Amino acid sequence: MSYKNLALAIISVSMVLLIPIIIYGYAFNFAAFDKDFYKKEFLRHEVYKNLPDYDIEGINGGVLDYLKKGEKDSIIGNNFFNAREKAHLLDVKHVIRNGFRVYYFSIFIFFILAVLLGCLSGFHLSYFLQKIGLIMIFGSIFALAVSFLLFAVYKTDFDFAF
Repeated sequence: MSYKNLALAIISVSMVLLIPIIIYGYAFNFAAFDKDFYKKEFLRHEVYKNLPDYDIEGINGGVLDYLKKGEKDSIIGNNFFNAREKAHLLDVKHVIRNGFRVYYFSIFIFFILAVLLGCLSGFHLSYFLQKIGLIMIFGSIFALAVSFLLFAVYKTDFDFAF
């Protein structure tokens, strides 16, 4: 195997492995910060009725901004949350920030590898698109396989999965 083919194989496998991270990161960002979802859940659980003196949507928006961007630290400074909840929000913020770092770094590396793949393919568009298509297919299959595996573990032994 030539060095060029070895490099193409390493780059392709690396890109396949990055696709699930990118898919899961995008899905998390889309789902976790959907304010309409929270509004529906608040209505379903009667949060507005149980806490009529509070601006629930304002508090929720502040919490989501705090978790995603680290902004509105005043949400932590108010009296709505107790000390334990504030500590938990800080922990969650750190986990989410680290997750976003991994997500954005994965996107960056994916594009760098795509450029390298283009260079190694001799800038032949049809070959490059064929390789990218295969990488996307195998990466998506890998992401689905990981999802099914996690689902199976979750269904059989939740404590172990958690």
